[in-house]
Amino acid sequence: MHDKLQHIAARTRRLLRRIACISATCGSAVLLSACVAGTSADLACKNDSADNALSGDIKGNVVVPRNATCYLKANITGDVNAQDGARIYVLDGTHISGSFRAVGAALVRFNLDGASAAASGRLGRAAPAKIFVGSNLVVKESRLIGESGIAATEIGGNLVILRNADGGTGVGGGHATFSVCTPGMCRPGTSVTVGKSVKIRQNQITVALNYTSIGADLKCASNDHAPVLMKAQTGTGRVAVKGRKSGQCEHLREVVMAPPPAIAAPASVAVVPKA
Repeated sequence: MHDKLQHIAARTRRLLRRIACISATCGSAVLLSACVAGTSADLACKNDSADNALSGDIKGNVVVPRNATCYLKANITGDVNAQDGARIYVLDGTHISGSFRAVGAALVRFNLDGASAAASGRLGRAAPAKIFVGSNLVVKESRLIGESGIAATEIGGNLVILRNADGGTGVGGGHATFSVCTPGMCRPGTSVTVGKSVKIRQNQITVALNYTSIGADLKCASNDHAPVLMKAQTGTGRVAVKGRKSGQCEHLREVVMAPPPAIAAPASVAVVPKA
């Protein structure tokens, strides 16, 4: 009798998991249960704008599905994983207790959407609220398009930028880049803080840094282009490293960011007097 009751209870649990898999949807996010005993559900982020961002308190992990776009502004107790071809915009104030991993992603932007206006002082905007990642932030084996990067973010573990390639033309027809708090994105009040080491290795894209504080080492090796310290026209900013700089980052080459192109004045129009 006892065995029969256990069997009925197990069947009931499996049925409930199946119902959850079919019916659990909410706004811009879809709850993806693994439907396997002993595994937990992940929350899928799939939306089209900051106005529809996945928000609120989320217990567990968040996944950005293959080729999906995700705007994220939430408090997450677990990890965030961006899959192949995903485009993720992590917005100001987001708190990720675990790690962030983007493997094969197309675009990764941390606090860039809104940070640039604050950095330049346009519209009188204050600095955006920092993003927090409790463990490591990893961007690897991605074919990036446009400008990916990080601004106004605190990382508890390591920042790893590994084996990323150019996935197509970037902003204004240029090549893809990965920027860590470069001018136009950051000012001292919107800096990036890394608790442990920064590791930049085997990238085909250009990686540029500024306004960054690193708690351990800065290690760069086997990149097609040596990472650079990108400065504004005024020459401000720096990368502070408590440990050692090694490899291609032992002596960071300084590059002054080109000013934005001038906007041509409209051609004058001759006024023909009426007859």
